[in-house]
Amino acid sequence: MGLLIFALLLAQMTLWKESELFWLNIGGYPIWLRDCVRTLYYPYLFFVLTTSAFIFRSLTGRFLRTFRYSRIWLVFLLCLIVIVSCLGLLVANNLINLVESRPLHYHDWENVTND
Repeated sequence: MGLLIFALLLAQMTLWKESELFWLNIGGYPIWLRDCVRTLYYPYLFFVLTTSAFIFRSLTGRFLRTFRYSRIWLVFLLCLIVIVSCLGLLVANNLINLVESRPLHYHDWENVTND
């Protein structure tokens, strides 16, 4: 269950990281939160990926012996879906920037509106 909380926090941090309004003053987010996302995102991503790999290895060993951990597998599958979605968003945004000859993590500030 802890991994699910870690994955959902990673999803929130990814949405903040890839949102243009988060990085502007018009978004209404505090500066300390922006600094936390800027400095802690990649270490936290590494932590969540390492933790999920460790849990996957543990579940795989137990799965081969018994099948009584089916509920844990469902929670783990949900966590993997959230983690892969976060990685997909992160990679897709940066890939679009590279294809359009812009730097990584680029956001078009002129087209940002606060609706």
